Amino acid sequence: MNPVDALAKALKATRHGRSWKARCLFPERHNNRDRNPSMSIFESTNGGPMLKCQAGCSTSTELMKEARRKDLLPDRANTPVSRTPRVVAKYDYLDKRGDLLFQVVRKEPGADGKKKSFSQRRPDGKGGWIWNVPADLRTLYRLPEILSAKKKKRILVTEGEKDVNALRRLGFVGSCNPGGAGKWEPKYTKLLRGKRVIVFGDNDPAGQKHAHKVAADLYGKAASVRVMFAPAPYKDAAEWIEEGATPKNIRKLAKNAPQWTPALAKSQEPLVLDPKDPVPSARKFIARWFTKQGKRTLVFHQGDFRTWNGTYYPEVPGDQMRACAYRFLEKAMVESKNGSLKSFKPTASKVTNFIDALRSEAILSAETEAPTWRNGAANNSPPEEILSCQNGLLHLPTGDLQPHTPDFYNHNALDYAYDPNAPKPEKWLKFLKQLWPKDKQARKTLRDIIGYLLTADTRQQKIFLLL
Repeated sequence: MNPVDALAKALKATRHGRSWKARCLFPERHNNRDRNPSMSIFESTNGGPMLKCQAGCSTSTELMKEARRKDLLPDRANTPVSRTPRVVAKYDYLDKRGDLLFQVVRKEPGADGKKKSFSQRRPDGKGGWIWNVPADLRTLYRLPEILSAKKKKRILVTEGEKDVNALRRLGFVGSCNPGGAGKWEPKYTKLLRGKRVIVFGDNDPAGQKHAHKVAADLYGKAASVRVMFAPAPYKDAAEWIEEGATPKNIRKLAKNAPQWTPALAKSQEPLVLDPKDPVPSARKFIARWFTKQGKRTLVFHQGDFRTWNGTYYPEVPGDQMRACAYRFLEKAMVESKNGSLKSFKPTASKVTNFIDALRSEAILSAETEAPTWRNGAANNSPPEEILSCQNGLLHLPTGDLQPHTPDFYNHNALDYAYDPNAPKPEKWLKFLKQLWPKDKQARKTLRDIIGYLLTADTRQQKIFLLL
């Protein structure tokens, strides 16, 4: 009995596709103590067993430690069974007549410790193989089925052949390009012209990037283009189907998949940053989190961060800005040398460098005094004549109300709206007359004082004494 089957037997697991299902080793972390088993048991790249909680209550490492603690792992369960690569699948690529052009061969385990590897070969005409495929031979997987599909039939384009075959077993028409992510070519787009396409991408940053690249190439050429991904925690279509996804599940996902547009791609594209170069990261942070109406809304002025809230620029405490930086960076990815993406993993030093870059990118001259116009705003009204109200920027000399804009840098605003048709403040005027029945100048002076206080503008350099 192999180590995987032995562990499955010890856990009283049930077969579920190519893996097993059993109750989680941490039942206390689940509702109803995981009576509906959520833990998968499958073969790792070294041939030993691996555990994964699909509900996400724990990591595989925690589960394996718990299995060892409970003596559930057979002897030498985690020692390699075999490191010799073996062919586990062959994928035939055919021309439009159905003749073999070339094969993609999948081997497990792969080279250099990888879980899998792929090679391409073509017939040599003598019963053997030539282990390379020239560019002019490459085409889409299962091409005859695509070409013969009815006009209304949806074509599901995935990242790999395993996904296509899994979907095909459920009655769907699928395809992919040879080579996987990042290998889509314009000639593949021509083969799908006029078709209804759903790009079914892998649920990881590299897969999302590839899916949007394929959709972008098909946009305006295919009859329609939608994009969808396997629901978490499943990586791709094949894994989801192995874990029990039905045709009904996939049709529902496809029905709700959004039509692809450039705006959709921009909203879903992974955030890739370079931890060694924080300035571009700071620019992306401002562009994504602190930009409204196409203009920056974050400034660093006289030692403080300030951000526009729609009416004025209140101060942002340092701890709050640091917390924002952590939230932004923890969602970011780093591109490795081989082109794959991994988590940014923000640390205290990375965040400090990021904040320093953010200060330099958002800095406003210390000599600048609020209120003022930013970004070279062409406005004839002097800033001291502008009063920020709840419903707009009031030009005091004329009474004109302008829309709010981040171009107007100010530190305060009235918390009520300006109403040009508001009735006279009779009670206030009556109160002033009671104070100075015969002194119009005194009444006017007090009204001026209140006006100065509303604007918070100290440029007049006046001191008010009420005696």
